[in-house]
Amino acid sequence: MDRLGSKGAWAEQIPFIFFVSKSTKPRLTVVIGKGTIPAFLAACQAMQRLELGGRVIGIVPPDEYSPPPDVAELITFRYSAFSRLMSGDLDALAGAAGPGEVGCLILGADILRQIDATSLEMLRSRLSADAVVLAMGGADGTGAASCQSMLDRGVSFSFMHGDGLQVRAGTGGPGAMLPQLLDQAGNDPALGFAISQAFLRLGQGLRSRQRASDAHAAVERLELDLSQARESSMLRWKRCAPASATGRPACRSCSTSRRGRWLPKRR
Repeated sequence: MDRLGSKGAWAEQIPFIFFVSKSTKPRLTVVIGKGTIPAFLAACQAMQRLELGGRVIGIVPPDEYSPPPDVAELITFRYSAFSRLMSGDLDALAGAAGPGEVGCLILGADILRQIDATSLEMLRSRLSADAVVLAMGGADGTGAASCQSMLDRGVSFSFMHGDGLQVRAGTGGPGAMLPQLLDQAGNDPALGFAISQAFLRLGQGLRSRQRASDAHAAVERLELDLSQARESSMLRWKRCAPASATGRPACRSCSTSRRGRWLPKRR
C-alpha cells in the first residue's frame, strides 16, 4: 500500500477496499467526502495493481482539493491515466457518473449526514445492480440505515473497528463472492467475528508499518542533516586552515586563535 494512502481514519479500512475491488472488479469507483483521499489512493492502487481496467473518481471539499505536494505528485504521475480528483460535494457526482455506472461507492462520514431524499435518489440512480457501498463511521447504526436505503436488494454488514465501516453489497450474479460471504457472516456470528478480526489485524498491520516507515524516514533525514553539517564544517576548516599560518583569518566566521587554531566567532 502507498505510504501516503495508509494515513488517517481510513487506514484500518484499506485492506477491505482492496478486497472489494478484487472481488467485484468495479468499472467505476467513486470516493466522496472529507478526509477520503487515503481511500481514493487505495482505490487507485487497487485498480492499478489488480489490472481491473476501470476508473476512479475522488470528490473532496474545496479545502482538500489541493493536497500536499507528495500526494499531488503521486496522483499525477502514477494514477492520472485512469483517475480524477475533483472539488465538490454530492451534486458533483451527478455530472461525473452516468446512470448505473458506479460499481463501488465510498462515502465519508460527513456525506452520510448530508444525504436527503433528493440526493438519495440521485445516488441510487448512479449505482449498478451489483454495486457495493462503503460508508465510514456510523457505528451507532445510522450509517447502516443510509447504506441499506441505497440498494433495494443486497446484503449488509458492519465493521466496528476504527471509526466503523458500513457495507451494503448488491446481490450480483449467482457466483458473486462478496454478497455470499457477507450473507453468511450475517447469519453466523462466529464467522462474522472472524472476518472482522481478520480485516482488523490487516488494518492494524498496515498502520504499524506506516509508523515504522515514518520513523525510518525521520532517521534518514537526521542522518542527511548531520552529513551536510559535517561537510559544511570540513569545507570551512579547509578554507581557514591555510590562513592560520599567516596569523590572519580567512573568513568572517573566524576570529582570534587559541594555540594556533582558529575558532568560530562567538555570537
